[in-house]
Amino acid sequence: MKNNCFQPQGTLFSLLISICFLAFVLCVDAHAVQCGNGVKEGVEECDNGSNNSDSQPDACRVDCTWHRCGDYVTDSDEECDDGPANSNQIPGACRKDCREAHCGDGVVDPQNSERCDDGNGNAYDGCHQCQECYLPKDDLVIHGGGETYVRLCPGRYELADEGQEGIIIINGSGVTVDGQGVTLVGIPQTMNAIAQQDPVSGAQHLVRQGVKSILGRTTRRRSMRTKSAESAGTSSGTPPTPGQTFSSRPQGVGIVVKGSDVVLNNVNVEKFKTGVHLESTGAVVFNNQLTGNSTDIVSDHAGNYGVKNRCKKYQNWKENGLDGCTFK
Repeated sequence: MKNNCFQPQGTLFSLLISICFLAFVLCVDAHAVQCGNGVKEGVEECDNGSNNSDSQPDACRVDCTWHRCGDYVTDSDEECDDGPANSNQIPGACRKDCREAHCGDGVVDPQNSERCDDGNGNAYDGCHQCQECYLPKDDLVIHGGGETYVRLCPGRYELADEGQEGIIIINGSGVTVDGQGVTLVGIPQTMNAIAQQDPVSGAQHLVRQGVKSILGRTTRRRSMRTKSAESAGTSSGTPPTPGQTFSSRPQGVGIVVKGSDVVLNNVNVEKFKTGVHLESTGAVVFNNQLTGNSTDIVSDHAGNYGVKNRCKKYQNWKENGLDGCTFK
């Protein structure tokens, strides 16, 4: 009769074997993969041995992972890194892509003198370069109402009123438009058209044709280049479109006011056919400088007011029986 007291039971024996095998595997893995031994092994992203660092830029970190945004260290491809404090909502914070707070990140950063930041690429929506101002362009429409204050972005703008609707169109009622530091200068539409046809020959044609046009006269003579080409029986360059002429006569409208009770001030408007056209009523136009326009101010209705506008000439502009413009 066999004595089984010293014989391992089947289930217990299998369990002991499994435990020993697991311990062996763990021992082998620990020996095979060792972060910091200078050898990249297993799941390690890097291993530079004693050069692993959690404080040096661009280093392999001590857990054998590559440097990354959010690890508290500003690496060479990062502008900042405040770890978990990186934020895409807090003004002035290091952003989650490890860039400094900047214009266009959708957060208004007062410390960077930002007044707005809509995070889009539209330069004409009233937030240009993170400043609350409208960048002038042809057919710029300004809406708003009820004591809305709007600034135009300071600068000198040479623009052609291509459709004769006006460079700036103020549609909103009760809007105050401040053009401090802004000069709108009208240029002929044909200047843009010819230049788009052929930037080289078109520009040369404008220069030659414009010699007398600059003096306020429209030349009808053909350019020297065209003449010489005809006399030689060859064509040189691209001639202007038949029927197209170049003129330095003022064209288009600088500012059109369509909304009622609009206040327009501090803007310089030059070299348009009409400097400011008031199509509505209740407008107050003051401290503007309107010069070199065929007509500086046109008012379609009574009840508009001009105060201290410096104008070269005016048409039907009276305020309480007095001239609405101060002549230079």
